[in-house]
Amino acid sequence: MPTFRSAQRLGTRSHQCDATAGRSRRGVSAFTLLDGIGSSEKVRTWTRERAADLASAGVELGDAEAALRRVHAAAGAEPGRDTWGWEELPAAVAVLAVLRQDVLTVAWCGDSRAWHLSPNGELTLLTSDHNRAQERLDEGMAPRPGDRNTVTSYLGWHPMAPLNGGGSAKFGTAQIDGRLGRLVLASDGAYEPLESACDPMTGHLAGATCQQAAQRLASTAIYHARPQHIDNATVLVADLSS
Repeated sequence: MPTFRSAQRLGTRSHQCDATAGRSRRGVSAFTLLDGIGSSEKVRTWTRERAADLASAGVELGDAEAALRRVHAAAGAEPGRDTWGWEELPAAVAVLAVLRQDVLTVAWCGDSRAWHLSPNGELTLLTSDHNRAQERLDEGMAPRPGDRNTVTSYLGWHPMAPLNGGGSAKFGTAQIDGRLGRLVLASDGAYEPLESACDPMTGHLAGATCQQAAQRLASTAIYHARPQHIDNATVLVADLSS
């Protein structure tokens, strides 16, 4: 299994509701990161369980999109998702990467992100956020305050939930093959403070092990975060060629 490590830092929230998981079986490896919506013991437990489900589905199916759609459908079918009060049920944004025969597939719903660092040091963002901010940018408009925190796709989405208006959830996919280097998964609590501080992620990845890189990124995110609201920061780093 490729070497991978994750690191988490608790911000000012009451619970750490991000979760990561990694699995490997018969030459297939899966890595996932979830960011729970809300902050409670219930959300934390549910998010950790779904992370395990996603990683297991990834190695079973060998494809990130197929695995994400399976777990997404199961979460959306949970009792109560289609009734008033559904907002009280646990939910989480998710990103999943699956490595099979030197091909990396990535799938996501929400605004947790994935990057690929090539062997020659080129960092490429593989995901595009599912939130109001990205929607407005796609429409040529400037995001409004709070738009980045309004996600438009996540695990637990049910099309008949009252506030979803019958709409379907969004899925994003990406694929990389050829020479693979390093995979980075991060919650918005990890990447947003770095972006706001203009602190390049590559500087924390260079010359570092997976564990060192993950710890550096998570710790630096907390350092840069706004004191009045420090979100949980979670990062997973995997060396795909190891």
